[in-house]
Amino acid sequence: MKFIKKYHNYILFFFFFFSLLSLFSFYNHSYDSFWNYSFSYAIARGEVPYVDFNTVSTPFCAFFFSIFLIFSSHYLWYIFGWSLVLTFTFYLLFQMIQYRSFVVLFALLFPFLHTIIPTYNLFCFCLYILLLYLEKFHKNHYLIGFVLGISVLTKQTIGVFFLLASIIYYFKDFKILAKRTLGFMIPCLLFFIYLLFTNSFLSFLDLCFFGLFDFSKTTMGFSIYFYLSIVLFFLFFFYILKKDRSLSAYYTLATVSFVVPLFDSYHFLLFFCSVFVYVLTKISVSKKICYLFLGLSIFLSILNFYTHQGFSSKRLQFLPNLDSYLVSQQQYKILSNMNQVFLKYYDGKKIPVILSTKNSFIYAGNDLDVNYFLVFLRGNYGYNGINKLINRVKKSSDIYIIHEGELKELGSQGAFLYEVCDYVMKNFTLVEKEGEFLIYEAKD
Repeated sequence: MKFIKKYHNYILFFFFFFSLLSLFSFYNHSYDSFWNYSFSYAIARGEVPYVDFNTVSTPFCAFFFSIFLIFSSHYLWYIFGWSLVLTFTFYLLFQMIQYRSFVVLFALLFPFLHTIIPTYNLFCFCLYILLLYLEKFHKNHYLIGFVLGISVLTKQTIGVFFLLASIIYYFKDFKILAKRTLGFMIPCLLFFIYLLFTNSFLSFLDLCFFGLFDFSKTTMGFSIYFYLSIVLFFLFFFYILKKDRSLSAYYTLATVSFVVPLFDSYHFLLFFCSVFVYVLTKISVSKKICYLFLGLSIFLSILNFYTHQGFSSKRLQFLPNLDSYLVSQQQYKILSNMNQVFLKYYDGKKIPVILSTKNSFIYAGNDLDVNYFLVFLRGNYGYNGINKLINRVKKSSDIYIIHEGELKELGSQGAFLYEVCDYVMKNFTLVEKEGEFLIYEAKD
């Protein structure tokens, strides 16, 4: 009872986040949260990243949340883990900026809950908060170095920026740099040993480093968020030069890496929220105003559920691990038909490969291994990834399922791997067409 009384605010935060992430699991038709769940799900099943399935990020986040899926693969256990992480993050925020944390919550939920999608990018935001907290209250340089190592192993392109911020700040203090380097090397060395042990080192380099050249070709663009990111970066950069050269300011400047190379609303808002957190460490806001933002956050969540998700959404009750997962009626129909087609051709030995961005719903939902076609988008298969994936097609399965509607919708000009589907259609035999699904079989 004493524990509940002491931490009742954070217990309420936990239930708030759990409800929020459960209800908006498929918000805005974003597959990112589910792909991240699939990474953790696969690891919990004993699959090896970069060998058994494809991901272009360093895997700490996936490994961390796989802990919650060891005893049950149900998606809600993934949400449970994320709710704990977000609650802990706001505990740290509350230690630093007290009730102003409620204003940060509002910023994360606005607009339209778009920022609080459970991915490794959001986990890096949580690590950013942890670094600010450690630098302010616990200057244990070994521990901070360890967290910097974890950030690199969560998302290499973000963690390296955090690391550079620390190196630049302590460049002339060799003793502190040595302590942080030692702490940094511990998780990195363990990961390197894991890569060698699983024989995945070369595929890791291909997907997470060499493949970035292919990835950037499909993601770089001069959108409105590109210009907003540039403006925000330089405004903050000149502020640091004139007003504040603290390490917390350097870390905040490093969060521009959230946007590179994906200049879209989700990644920009993470960068914006990081700068917003820094601003709140410098200004005071009355307690009444903070509680007003808490009320607005709750109201915004309810409004978004009614407006965007609403009571027209349906749960994927036909998939055991996803029976509580909410989707729109249109997506429900597509996934239901896809599942029926898959199960028709699945016999336990010959497992059909689904060439679709939605394929992991079927594999993870039916508690089966995911495969190397997991994130079926250009730029997610290493350097010269299209040809590598076509070579995999030749030996991965005898049966391939293509969603014709997705093929037409995403077309040959987008990130969808049209070329792989085209290869199957030209070199395999069309067995049957069921609705919008084309079933191809290897030629004898």
